[in-house]
Amino acid sequence: MEDSNIYKLNLQFVHDNETIDILLDAAKPDSTKKITIAGKEYTIKEDAKTPEIVKNVLKILRENQIFQSENEFLREISKKTNINEMSLTKRIYSFQDRFVDMTNIDTTQIKQSKNELVEKLLNCNPNDTNAIKNIINVATLPINKTKALFEIADVIEMKHQNAELTQAIRKLVRPFDLEQTMNTISKLIEANYLDEAQSLEISQKFQELFHSGRYNKFYDPKEFAFELTLDLRAEGRDEHFEILYRPSPDEIAETGKVESRTKDGIGYFEITKLEHTNNPDSMLKVKTALDDLCKSQPQAIIIDLRENSGGSGRMMKYIVSHFLEPDIPLASFQYRCAMEDSEAFPTEPFVTLSKKELPLQERILNKPIYILTSPDTMSAAESLAYHLREHANAKLIGDKTRGGVHVTKLFDVNEDFYVAIPIGDYILESKKESWEGKGILPDTKVDPKDAQEVAEKEIRKRLS
Repeated sequence: MEDSNIYKLNLQFVHDNETIDILLDAAKPDSTKKITIAGKEYTIKEDAKTPEIVKNVLKILRENQIFQSENEFLREISKKTNINEMSLTKRIYSFQDRFVDMTNIDTTQIKQSKNELVEKLLNCNPNDTNAIKNIINVATLPINKTKALFEIADVIEMKHQNAELTQAIRKLVRPFDLEQTMNTISKLIEANYLDEAQSLEISQKFQELFHSGRYNKFYDPKEFAFELTLDLRAEGRDEHFEILYRPSPDEIAETGKVESRTKDGIGYFEITKLEHTNNPDSMLKVKTALDDLCKSQPQAIIIDLRENSGGSGRMMKYIVSHFLEPDIPLASFQYRCAMEDSEAFPTEPFVTLSKKELPLQERILNKPIYILTSPDTMSAAESLAYHLREHANAKLIGDKTRGGVHVTKLFDVNEDFYVAIPIGDYILESKKESWEGKGILPDTKVDPKDAQEVAEKEIRKRLS
């Protein structure tokens, strides 16, 4: 039976007192450079920003080079670089990107350092936190210390069957408080999730996962947040649940792409993120793109939402109003708790903009509309697609959307994490059942990467 798991390798070593990581990702069909390790293909990534030391290591690897095992790969790299202290971590994920397993392979020198530390820690009483802390603080390890100590804890758990000592080590070196994080998220869900009865059920399942030891081996906060998100969505059956690791101050907030053009009578409008209308820069970008599209007087429109996972409902209403008549009722909102911030969380029903707010000459009306969708199309982007199909006979081309309709609020968990919790429902004016948990089926199902070409062919046939 074919192995459908996804494998990722991370090679780690120290250079000039800095930990260096080289990621070898699972190879894709269009990968430019591949190597094979233990029967699995990996991609070698290098660009202008790649550090010189990493380039020097990657030069050792030839296109289509084959290594029979991870051990052989590590030995070869260590030998040719003269770096004695190297570690290779293999992570395995299921096809849903769910973390399955992790193994570590070290050079002889690193193995020796770890074994010495294991022996010292085994002499500690699991309840003697100070003794464990003192040994850890003076330990010298040639690679990422937290990672190495978690690997040591794994050895103590599996080889020496000392679960108490293992947990004490993990708790001391983990860069975030696992128990406090889990308990706070559970309480926030209970207090805020839109369905009160279901919130208690989700919280209970969440705690059961925690107490089963599901998250004990996670030390990287980003990996932990990602895996926790998958579990929370599965248990809560709601795609709007999300755990977010707080970005560092030097990380720049992600901005969406907004673009319009007209060619051969076809107007194209692509938007990848529905940012809030109170953001003047975002509003200017969207308004300019839509104004340009309107002035070009296209004969048909293609709206690309394939990479749009949603965002602001108000931005959705602003965009959809450019393609619909004024004052059309769209939907209303239902919250578990009273909403004080009506700017961020609308309480009034959504209706397309009036003539005063958006004059008719600034709208594109009665033109064929084709909307490109994919499994990444979600939330407010799904609303945009739905309302245009409902009121402008727009045709959806691509794949089924993800299926998230709820209104979501971001809550502080602690200094390390946020949690996004669905707090309200979006009630369609038609009173029809929404796409929550199901997604919206396209009118023409094709591979999303081919959706634009299919839409263009249909438009040319229609206009000929």
